[in-house]
Amino acid sequence: MTDVTMKNPETMPLQEWEAADANLAKTLWGDFGAGARRLFSILMDSPGRKFSGEELAELLNAPHGRHSVAGWLGTPGKQCLLAGREPMWRWDYPKGQTARYWMTDEQAALFRQARNS
Repeated sequence: MTDVTMKNPETMPLQEWEAADANLAKTLWGDFGAGARRLFSILMDSPGRKFSGEELAELLNAPHGRHSVAGWLGTPGKQCLLAGREPMWRWDYPKGQTARYWMTDEQAALFRQARNS
């Protein structure tokens, strides 16, 4: 990761993303791979909308379906943790279903700014 002070998530509580994190968001966005950028662009362009892994895989023409989606979430998740921040997206597991993913309005606005800068 470029120019980000690494934190130890085991000894330091993670912080939520906030508007003051614009430079950090820009740095992390710059380190994301193409698959992760495409995935998060979908989430940030539809804040609050919950997408299943299967739906995202279809929209992204993912070569390994929802497993590709999980892989594209892995590195950004680790980068967020190392930066001392909560993951930049939310997820849940509705009863009897697979995971759903989304970004809040605040998260989406912050990372849209990073993407567009």
